[in-house]
Amino acid sequence: YRINPMPLPDRKWPIPALWNAWRVARWAHARQPRFIHCNEHNIYPFALLLRRLLRLPLVCHVRFRVERAFCEWAFRGRRVPDALLWTSHQQRDDCAEAADVVPAARQHVVPLGLDLTTFGTLGAGRGETRRQWAVTEDEVVVGTASALRPIKRIEDFITLAARLAAKHSRVTFVIAGTAMP
Repeated sequence: YRINPMPLPDRKWPIPALWNAWRVARWAHARQPRFIHCNEHNIYPFALLLRRLLRLPLVCHVRFRVERAFCEWAFRGRRVPDALLWTSHQQRDDCAEAADVVPAARQHVVPLGLDLTTFGTLGAGRGETRRQWAVTEDEVVVGTASALRPIKRIEDFITLAARLAAKHSRVTFVIAGTAMP
């Protein structure tokens, strides 16, 4: 891996972005990647620099709601990604007015999470976890796990938890994560 600040390109002072993109591209070139995966769309402009330097296909993963103005700025014309990935059909639908900037054939839904039929479950530790959390066997546990920052919409999870808790006393809610530095 390579740690890099990935600064956004700035027309007034492009040197930091160009210098960092060149360093990442030089490192990546030695490893012969087949494509670039931009894991969060908010750093997509930096990934575009890498695409120009490495001449590789660029995949962009949208991790939260995008507005039309952002999509037009980031994805219009020559900046269109080779593939745009959504984490759910609902997320794609919520961003539909913005997403049409990218051709539909280049958009794909790749759900987050594990296929438990393939990877199994951690059933052996279930009872111990429930005891540690003081959750009984007849309670339903609903959780979210992410970085604790506004863009992850933790407040929506809390609102949902409050509504469900008011109707169903046998539901426990868990938030896992930490604040971003």
